[in-house]
Amino acid sequence: MRVNHGFTPQDLKAYGINDVQDIVHNPSYDMLFQEELDPNLEGYERGVLTTLGAIAVDTGIFTGRSPKDKYLVRDDTTRDTVWWSDKGKGKNDNKPLSQET
Repeated sequence: MRVNHGFTPQDLKAYGINDVQDIVHNPSYDMLFQEELDPNLEGYERGVLTTLGAIAVDTGIFTGRSPKDKYLVRDDTTRDTVWWSDKGKGKNDNKPLSQET
């Protein structure tokens, strides 16, 4: 079952995404799980089911997150226990987020 919600392949061309056959927007957990294990997928697109029931996906050389993508919620617990990037107390990448975010 494909879910579209009004997106078209033409909409994605503005972002350099071309030759789109199907658009799956905001899939449910079950649908995403099923899609990742589709035997018709190849290479980096295909996930494998681990012995513990999780899906593992090989992302090639692009694994993990950038060290500069560290966002933490600033609240009463973290306010004075994290070295924040906006406090000028040394070089770090800990960017604050509000609880509302």
